[in-house]
Amino acid sequence: MSTEAVIVYRVGNEIRNIHLYDLMWIVNCSAKDIECLFLNKIGYKAEDRDQALQFQKVATICFQKSINC
Repeated sequence: MSTEAVIVYRVGNEIRNIHLYDLMWIVNCSAKDIECLFLNKIGYKAEDRDQALQFQKVATICFQKSINC
């Protein structure tokens, strides 16, 4: 099964998009992006709950352990 997450958020007047095809790609995000994902929990549809929570869990671990590129 393949997955994709498209995370859209606003920073000031700029809209940022993060496209992730594998949840482990989160470790390649910048420290600011990981902090944003940690502070602003990922929204999801009911049918996407399990996948979204997996992405959120990796973002949380990356934030707590300071894992990023």
